Amino acid sequence: MRRSRLIAIVVAGAGLTSIIWVPALALAATGQVDKFNYYVKALEYGLKGLIEYFNFIVELFKVAVAR
Repeated sequence: MRRSRLIAIVVAGAGLTSIIWVPALALAATGQVDKFNYYVKALEYGLKGLIEYFNFIVELFKVAVAR
């Protein structure tokens, strides 16, 4: 893999993950504990939804392969 492509992937990954950690750092730094806890709960809720979605996709794949 070329160096420029690797750098582009790292920059894109950092940009995408900043959607998660920048608001968390901003809320924690300003001392807004209640909003920070709300943000963490929202992330947990979203993660649980993704887990359920992928479990559903796996079940569909199992049914499709079994036939």
